[in-house]
Amino acid sequence: MEVLTSQGLSNMPPHATIEEDYLDSSSDEEIEPTENHRPIATRSLTLNNAHVAEVRNAVSSISTERLTEKRSPEKISPYPFCTISKTMRPLMMATRLKHTTKPTKFPFKFTVSEALHSRLVQGDSIISLGCFKISEPLKAVPSPQHIEYTIDGQPFQFTPKNYLTNLGYDVTAMCSAVGSHTLTILPNECCCSFAFGILILDVTPISSLLDYITTHHRLSEEHCQNRIKDLFQATDGIEQISQQISLKCPLTLGRIGTPVRGDQCRHIQCFDLESYLSINRKSPKFQCPVCSQDAQFDQLRIDSYFLRLLADSSQTDVIVHPDATWTSATSSNPQSPQKRCLDRTDPLCKRQHTIEVVDLT
Repeated sequence: MEVLTSQGLSNMPPHATIEEDYLDSSSDEEIEPTENHRPIATRSLTLNNAHVAEVRNAVSSISTERLTEKRSPEKISPYPFCTISKTMRPLMMATRLKHTTKPTKFPFKFTVSEALHSRLVQGDSIISLGCFKISEPLKAVPSPQHIEYTIDGQPFQFTPKNYLTNLGYDVTAMCSAVGSHTLTILPNECCCSFAFGILILDVTPISSLLDYITTHHRLSEEHCQNRIKDLFQATDGIEQISQQISLKCPLTLGRIGTPVRGDQCRHIQCFDLESYLSINRKSPKFQCPVCSQDAQFDQLRIDSYFLRLLADSSQTDVIVHPDATWTSATSSNPQSPQKRCLDRTDPLCKRQHTIEVVDLT
């Protein structure tokens, strides 16, 4: 029986297994965690070649969903800015904690080499603390709330900025120094259905992400024009007859370079792809800055119609019409979305078209 070794998550053997509870291979006695003992990996769980390849690809590569595919609500979108390193071994292999009935500290020692430290300083690598369900190996999940972590005696605070979704939590700032470090896990309830590991992640350049979206997630100009026509269709008896669109990014107020929207967004306005990725790398929220809808990396779509607007107009704003044509909007003549009522029997519409006569005599 093979054991998941320190070769790590990206170099898993074809039939990796996780051993039962803290059993030493040379003894039948259960081993209690101590400062000098590093627990071996856990419960027996055999993975065939196909499953290992599927999980590895899901974790370490960017999703290539088709444009028409719907995302399930419970799906955790892959973190796009990093991948599990294929050249550097994890600092701690995925390890399942022993079953306990009371709060128990589990210490794990790991060492940061000079080579890794250099990559951390240069921003080429990140150290990640991963929490894994035994039933879903190698797919990091949010840590249970009843678990406390310390690194070298300092408590680790969970924040949106250090959460890397499917790749765990960024702990680089707490353990980037060369030398030995200690991770202590303190579950206040039993969490023997989870395993924990310390991974090394390679940082993906923004330029690579831009190339990926440009190649795989670009909507045709015809598709975008048809979408605009659909958006202009009357709703509840109100027809929108024009809409002013800004060619500036709502995030930076600079002119948009690569216009994108989320695939669930119901508006024409776009935002700049590079600015959006740069902001979400620092603070990953992945929300559309126009409508606040979920706009994960794998949901972003380049709008070729908007690209045409940027190429043909030097203005900062344009007016888009229901037939997908457009005209310039000068700064001295700003225009709000124009609407008209279609159902003249509607009381609201009657009020809209009523002319009030005022006697000035």
